[in-house]
Parts: sequence; structure tokens; C-alpha cells
Amino acid sequence: KKKRMILTQNKQSIVEKEGDVEDSVSMSIDQGSIHLLMSFLSKNVYSDNIGSLVRETVSNAWDATKKSGKESPVIVLLERKNNGWEFSVEDKALGLDQEDVDNVISKYLASTKRNDNTQLGAIGIGFKSPLSYQNSFTFRGRKNGVERTWMMYEDEYENKIDKLYETPTTEEDGVKVVVSIKGWDQSEFSQKIREQLCYFSNIYVKDDYSTFNNDFKIYENELFKWSEVAGDNKLHMSLGEV
Repeated sequence: KKKRMILTQNKQSIVEKEGDVEDSVSMSIDQGSIHLLMSFLSKNVYSDNIGSLVRETVSNAWDATKKSGKESPVIVLLERKNNGWEFSVEDKALGLDQEDVDNVISKYLASTKRNDNTQLGAIGIGFKSPLSYQNSFTFRGRKNGVERTWMMYEDEYENKIDKLYETPTTEEDGVKVVVSIKGWDQSEFSQKIREQLCYFSNIYVKDDYSTFNNDFKIYENELFKWSEVAGDNKLHMSLGEV
């Protein structure tokens, strides 16, 4: 005798199956292959690695600023250095300490934003997005009077985070992510800053490659919005600030 049985019901879907269910096995991740998952989530989940790291790093800083209740802008820098170019994003918000790195930053799919609909991120991979472009990057956290700098990098079998230094500070809490730019990619970073950040209302950009107008305006009503720095003249989608 056949019967229809609802196996799973959640916000995303209702799954139905004809017949009796004799056995069920929960799927899991092979612990011996966890490094492959890390590599996939770092590199293969983003089709546009430069645009994605610009968007994700600024979104994290924007979320932290919003959660902190502060009004300081997120600072985005594209700077010429002695040995090349560098992209960085800095906020003056919640900061990071070693406990945050151990319990959140180092974990894939761990997020403090999952139940907060006012935040842009929610799945815990955005902070790792620079690894989709470079095999290492540094980030600095100031929190509760201590400044620390870490390096996140790809090891032979897994991704790791090393603490580089720790020192007392009187500077306000906050986080800065720094990514070295390859070859001649500074032009694409400059373009992606305008493309990905044109609807962010609380940012300050310093672009050494091409002057950025920080007085740009965003026009918005119930049906559409338009930014003066948006480089795409075709219809496109904006989800909040993104």
C-alpha cells in the first residue's frame, strides 16, 4: 500500500516521497577531507574574486559599524606602496580579540549574524574571501586596549591563522583587513570599488589609481535607486547596500 509522506518541511521547501521510508542516513562531511571543503569555500564559491572580496570585506565592516551603533565611516583604501599596491578596509567598530578569532573567524560557516536581518552577512565565509584572490592576507584587530595582527593563509593541507604580534593600545576598537594586489590588478580593484560599493552610504574611499568622489549621491524611491558612481548603465539588482 503506497502512501505519501512529508519528510522535511522548512522555510525553503517541502520534500515529499512516495512509499514507506525503510531507513534514513544523515549526510555528513568526511573529516579526512575537510581541507577540500575549506579550499572550495575559500576559492570556488566566488565567480568574481576581486569584486567579491571588495564587497565581502566592506560588508563585514559595515555590519560591525551598524551593530556598534557608531557613525564612523568604513574606510576603503587602494594605495600605492613601495613594492606594489594594497587594498584595505577598516572600521572603527567592535574590534577583534583572540577569542573572536578562535571561535568565529577561524571557523567556516560560523556567523554572529545569522539571526539578525539587519546585517548583510550570515554564513561565515565572507571574512575568508581574500583567500579567493591571494594565498594570504593580514588583518588587525583592536579590542579592550589590545592591538593584535594575524595572518590568514593557505597551508599545504588546510587554511591557518597565525598571530603575528600583540601590543597594548589606546586607539579605539576596530578591524582592518589588508590584501596585497597582484601584478596590474589595481585597475580592476579601482573598477570593482565603484561597481560593488556604489550603494554603500557610509564609506570613505581613497583611491590612488583613480580619484574617487566621496560626495557622491544616491537617489532612491520605492521603485528604484541610482548612484552617481554606479558604472553599470543596465538594469541591475541592489539588495540593501549591496
